[in-house]
Amino acid sequence: MPDGFDDFPTPWEIYPQIPCGSIHWRMGPGEDAMLKWGSQFGGLTQEQRLNYREMHPGPPEWVQWLNRVIESLPRERDRAEIGNIIRKEVDEVFLGFTFQDADTVEVKTARKRLGPPEGGHIFKVKRMKQGWTIQKDLTESWSA
Repeated sequence: MPDGFDDFPTPWEIYPQIPCGSIHWRMGPGEDAMLKWGSQFGGLTQEQRLNYREMHPGPPEWVQWLNRVIESLPRERDRAEIGNIIRKEVDEVFLGFTFQDADTVEVKTARKRLGPPEGGHIFKVKRMKQGWTIQKDLTESWSA
């Protein structure tokens, strides 16, 4: 197998008669198949995911679906990693982020308190070889 992963079937290969978006994928055997596929696919690197897509061409609706999955997975992992760094290093609540490019993120935080946020900071966070690191505080603080 190229790029060092064991191949596994796509949802459309397991149940070719079931269309993308069907309720079948959210219950019973279809849900089980989708959960197993998601676990296997989620364990691949981004490069392996792209190779997998090339190895498993599918109907247009499935190709669009797979492209959305490939685009969203790294962002969710990045969101979790960035949120952990902010909580650990800044001790503020992670509100969200905006990608400036693939390796640079602008992160908005809020001071910890009950109720709606009244202020916080905006940080520039960069992906380095060892992971995400806070590079710069872009604001003294922001207020609501």
